[in-house]
Amino acid sequence: MSDKLASWLVSLSRRSFDLVTGYRHGSPDDARRAMERDGEVGLGLEVRRRKGYVMTLEMWTRRILFLESIAGVPGMMHLLTFMKISNPGWMFRLMILGAQGVYCNLFFLAYLISPSAAHRFVGYLEEEAVVTYTQIADEIKRGNLPEWDVGGQQVVPQISVDYWRLGKRATMLDLILAVRADEAGHRFVNHTLANLDSKTDFNPFGLRHADAVQQGTLPGISRDESLAWMKKVEEELNIPTVIEDEKETGAPEGEANDGTGVGVGVGAKLGETRLA
Repeated sequence: MSDKLASWLVSLSRRSFDLVTGYRHGSPDDARRAMERDGEVGLGLEVRRRKGYVMTLEMWTRRILFLESIAGVPGMMHLLTFMKISNPGWMFRLMILGAQGVYCNLFFLAYLISPSAAHRFVGYLEEEAVVTYTQIADEIKRGNLPEWDVGGQQVVPQISVDYWRLGKRATMLDLILAVRADEAGHRFVNHTLANLDSKTDFNPFGLRHADAVQQGTLPGISRDESLAWMKKVEEELNIPTVIEDEKETGAPEGEANDGTGVGVGVGAKLGETRLA
């Protein structure tokens, strides 16, 4: 039930935002189908934008800022990047600040009630972000965002070049793909954490993160897969299991030894990676 509610809330937020900003199509693909149905194929870019078949640069940046303003800490660098690019007025900045204030407090309360539901909500939110950045990348390739195309007026901000270690000739498409990779990682982690028991399980990525291929192709992994992943990483890092520690050091069951003869909790052995 909580999973469906989280998905519904994210979908409702995005559709409400589209309604407010005047975008009447579910996606660019839906807009193209509507254009074919209406017999409007072959129109120029400005005409398609005016008729609402193609989102303008302003509409895309507003959608990005909306998503990143409620993404919290994981999306902070993304928010700063697109704030730098769009340079909104003080009124829009106040709206973003207000949205963050409301969302952060609501999310804090939600996390106290149900950590798994909170992680699931963020997972779905990051899924929406992945879809959005994929659509933007496609629109750039189709020539529907000439402002962000190669040779366009927009230059990748230096803070973005430094943060993502992009090349000196980085394009906006390079930046969009880098941000999308981040969002895919956030989606993967949050959906995975939502599958765990916050009272008994550990963060499986506390010692080693999943690789980019896993993050980009899987929405997350199950609880059993998380436990198997953590065991595999422990073996690769030569971290003794709790049972082995008990036999070798005499530490009580449920504790590990830190090498000084003093038993320490398993949470400490794993770098205090227990979930909330």
